[in-house]
Amino acid sequence: MRISKCIILIIGIFSAYCFSKTEVISNSTFDQLYSQLEIAKLKRDVKAFHKILSPNFTSEGTSGNIINADQMLSGLPNSVIDPDKKSSTAILSVSNQGDTAFVKQKYIENTREKNVDGSYRYIELVAIYNDTWEVVNGKWRLLKSVNQEVTFSVDGRKVNHFIHK
Repeated sequence: MRISKCIILIIGIFSAYCFSKTEVISNSTFDQLYSQLEIAKLKRDVKAFHKILSPNFTSEGTSGNIINADQMLSGLPNSVIDPDKKSSTAILSVSNQGDTAFVKQKYIENTREKNVDGSYRYIELVAIYNDTWEVVNGKWRLLKSVNQEVTFSVDGRKVNHFIHK
């Protein structure tokens, strides 16, 4: 009987320790971080990106191709500014284990292109990502972003759809 009580006590202490290492993180924490990433993108600010990305950051496309932060950001300073582009990020889910968080997010980008006849065609990109964040020096940093799915639509018609391999 005494051994059973000891085992129950040990399990209880272990469970309390594990629970205390998994604090609940709100979506607003990551809403702010994704907003900072969007602002850095709009300003073409590579340094601001690096403040949010983990030193070991990787991005994996739907093809399975993996690149690091420098590779991902290499074209940012010279990228074309599209005054018609609107984008947003919606957090679909957040979970964490201690200093690691898992965020599923949906990124939507809309713009328009002028046709030869002066009319416009409307383009939409919708992408689903599974992101892994880690705490580095007391701050959340994006460690890994895996693009699970991308859909391109023109004038409301789906023209391309890619799923992670």
